[in-house]
Amino acid sequence: MYYMEIIDQTDRPLFNKLRVYQVMISYMGNALGRPNDAIKLIVRILAHYGVGFPKRKPARLLSTMSGLLKAKRKMSSLQAEDITNLPMMSDPVYLQMMRLLNQLF
Repeated sequence: MYYMEIIDQTDRPLFNKLRVYQVMISYMGNALGRPNDAIKLIVRILAHYGVGFPKRKPARLLSTMSGLLKAKRKMSSLQAEDITNLPMMSDPVYLQMMRLLNQLF
């Protein structure tokens, strides 16, 4: 299949393969009815960028709660206008990672 030819190219950076992965994930999750496989693929791709997820359930819960508390603490000192004045995310890698994470929902 053509998409596998793109993914298997070793001279192509991972960022250039992300659009193909995005289509694969959508296809796996929607058309094939394999959302668990799509999630595993997203986690593997994000791991290449240093974004990790705990594997064990208790660690996942603790990590999630810790992250939420940190975010809440940081947000408590901000006013609404501080948030609206933040610059737009422009890094193409981070934007693509956010698109992948968005596919989880």
